[in-house]
Amino acid sequence: MTSRQPFSLLFIAIILLPACKSVPANQPFLEQSQQAESMMDNSQYEQAARVYQNLSQNAPQQPEYRLRAAEALLKAGESEHAHTLLSSIPRQQLDPPQTALLTLLGAQIDLDQGNAEGALTKLSQISVEQLDLSHQRDYFSALAFAQALSGDVLGSVQSRIQLGQRLLDPEAIRKNNIAIIESLNRLPRQTLILQQPAAPDTLAGWMVLADLLKQRSTDPDLFQRQFAQWQAQYPNHPANGDFLDQLLQHAPTQFNTQPTTIAVFLPFSGRFAKASEIIKSGIQAAYSADSNSASANLIFYDSNADNPVDLYHRAVNAGAELIIGPLQKATVTALSAIDTLPVPVLALNQADHVFKENLIQFGLSPRDDSREVVTSAWLDGHRKALFLLPDTRKGHRLMDYLGEFWQQQGGRMLESRFYSSNSFDFSTAIKTLMNLDESERRYHRLVRRLNRSIQFEPRTRTDADTIFLMATPNTGRSLNPQLKFYGARHVPVYATSDIYSGIPTPRQDKDLNGIRFCDIPWFFPDLYVGEPSFNSLFAELQNTPLIYRRLLALGIDAYNMIPFLNEMRDREYPGASGRLLLTQDNHIIRHLVCADFANGIPANPHYISDIETDDAYDD
Repeated sequence: MTSRQPFSLLFIAIILLPACKSVPANQPFLEQSQQAESMMDNSQYEQAARVYQNLSQNAPQQPEYRLRAAEALLKAGESEHAHTLLSSIPRQQLDPPQTALLTLLGAQIDLDQGNAEGALTKLSQISVEQLDLSHQRDYFSALAFAQALSGDVLGSVQSRIQLGQRLLDPEAIRKNNIAIIESLNRLPRQTLILQQPAAPDTLAGWMVLADLLKQRSTDPDLFQRQFAQWQAQYPNHPANGDFLDQLLQHAPTQFNTQPTTIAVFLPFSGRFAKASEIIKSGIQAAYSADSNSASANLIFYDSNADNPVDLYHRAVNAGAELIIGPLQKATVTALSAIDTLPVPVLALNQADHVFKENLIQFGLSPRDDSREVVTSAWLDGHRKALFLLPDTRKGHRLMDYLGEFWQQQGGRMLESRFYSSNSFDFSTAIKTLMNLDESERRYHRLVRRLNRSIQFEPRTRTDADTIFLMATPNTGRSLNPQLKFYGARHVPVYATSDIYSGIPTPRQDKDLNGIRFCDIPWFFPDLYVGEPSFNSLFAELQNTPLIYRRLLALGIDAYNMIPFLNEMRDREYPGASGRLLLTQDNHIIRHLVCADFANGIPANPHYISDIETDDAYDD
């Protein structure tokens, strides 16, 4: 036994010798890799990306380091560079876990570009078990976000539940729980009740809890009894414990009635700079007309000059008690990602699928325009509609809204056509819409068959009882007479607010006679009695381009309604941009004024909202 020991040791030494010699050669790569990992842990993503890219050019494991470099670039906000790098990686050189990571990074890039459908497709191709724990967290986070963007709220919550089971950091767990509650808060009570899984399922516990929280202020005693029952039924639920105690202590959205410092976030540089100046004019006009404004201080910030989250904290540190803005949807979404908003925000746009405590979303949404004009037509007794809109991005978006609301009312969509906005000859689109082209084709087929000319009078369709129209004033002045010429003389036309310039011009607008449209109250001085009035800003309005004129009213309301925000869930505020109502998901909807063009001017202006304005809002 003893005699064999030297041989064994010699054998082991011979085996280990090559490995020992290879260490110095690989040592630089190992050290650089560890350095990059440390940078990633410290959120130094750009520096880590450079190290990983250097390794990908020299180290043996090139595909692995390219993946890591792409991941670092993505975390640094360089999604296009990350996409280019991912595209250069040959998939055939990757093992299954690396392929899963590559697909996950591709999904994250899709999300960064707003492509939720593409992200969901890629995520469905991944086997989660092939990812390490850190990337499993990334997977469920991406899946939850993609599902939320696609409107699948319950699916998003399920993914966050899976994410929560993989989180270790208490702060990350708390933020994830808050996101679950905020997502469920967007759902109506009926959904929370009817779509609950059976207890003690974790999702069921969240849904019951969200429903209880919706009723907390209605009957506090009943809430306490039902909450005790919930705790007994779900003793091991992830919401039970410290998180729930903090949640119940957290105050609901509150706005100061008279904030002394108001920060305004608007993009004064870039493509929205002109719109921002108009909104600023509206805010300043309302501020000047306010008898109590001497105690308030307005501070304007360029929201394009800084990261929105950093800008928010800078304004709060400067003493802001309320934020008005931002204007861009992406910036609103970025603010909603802040854990909590200690200083409330009145955003000037509405981001889809975003709900956040202390974040109220207000804007000139085309959904409001579409809903109001559809409701007006429905209340007038119309049921079968044609749709005529420009072949533009906005035209197609409004077509979706009009069709959605019309079908919700129970109306029939007979046909829709899109016209070229670069021409004033709309005969092709109108003749197709009114079935005149089909009538002409039947005539020509008959002439060819009989081999002789015959008397012919085109027959227009008779099944439609209304036409929904989107057109600018100039386009409408040419389009409306052509509609009448091609057989729609007796079909009522309902137009979105785009049809009106905001300023009465009877000589030009006589060709719009007969069209009913819905627009902001500020354009109707007999109905809007607030300050500043339409007449007081008439000169400024004339010098404002047509597409921006309604933004003056947006700015007026953004300032004037501040003292009434806490009351607007129960009754409408009579604003310049509409009668305004705050919904449970912190969005402000607008009810508009509808009028008919007669003798070239809007006549018979009236609200179609059933809720009357309360005198308590009067100054």
